[in-house]
Amino acid sequence: MMVCEKVGTAGSGGVTLVELLVVIAIIAILMAILLPALTMARDRARRAKCQSNLRQLGLGMEMYQNQYEHLPPWLGGDRTWGDRHGWLEKIARLVYRAEKRDLGPPGICVCPAIGRFGFSCNQHHFSSPTEPNYREAKTIIAIYDIGPNFWRTLGRPSEEAYKYETDLSDEYRGKMGFLWWPGVIPPHRRGHNILFSDGHVKWFRRWDDREMTRGPDY
Repeated sequence: MMVCEKVGTAGSGGVTLVELLVVIAIIAILMAILLPALTMARDRARRAKCQSNLRQLGLGMEMYQNQYEHLPPWLGGDRTWGDRHGWLEKIARLVYRAEKRDLGPPGICVCPAIGRFGFSCNQHHFSSPTEPNYREAKTIIAIYDIGPNFWRTLGRPSEEAYKYETDLSDEYRGKMGFLWWPGVIPPHRRGHNILFSDGHVKWFRRWDDREMTRGPDY
């Protein structure tokens, strides 16, 4: 007859090796069940934070347009935080000045899914000489997030050099701009958060002609 080996000293009331293995197996099963749910909850939290950041940038864009005859900031080439010329810095500083916060690089410029400045703008919207009407504004893209491997995919391997890029736009990038750009990993479960010209923000898993456009030229 086989006798189960005790774990621990004789007479200590310890569990058997079989019982210990059963407990380990149960813990492994529970972890396998819970980890995907925890990962999904974390991703949803990051997506929600990114959407909140975009809404605040939308507020800054509205404040800027109210000051400058309804026109968005003009695009000015490669910029980094501190020179005060990039569109992202211009509208972010308006929000932070209103809230009386420190004027260093603010968190609203960062996509939490990639941990660095993570937004591009629709060049057509930011360079348009006229303000879109209400119907157009609901579908015209203004600002959206980019993927974690964005700079490497564009052939710029030194991501650190673009850590504080504040004037990134999708000029000459076709119908979808940098959205679902080939080779770039979408930052939020294969989708992007998009801020539209009317100020609303929505997550999309794929391009939808009925709900989004970069402008009448596309």
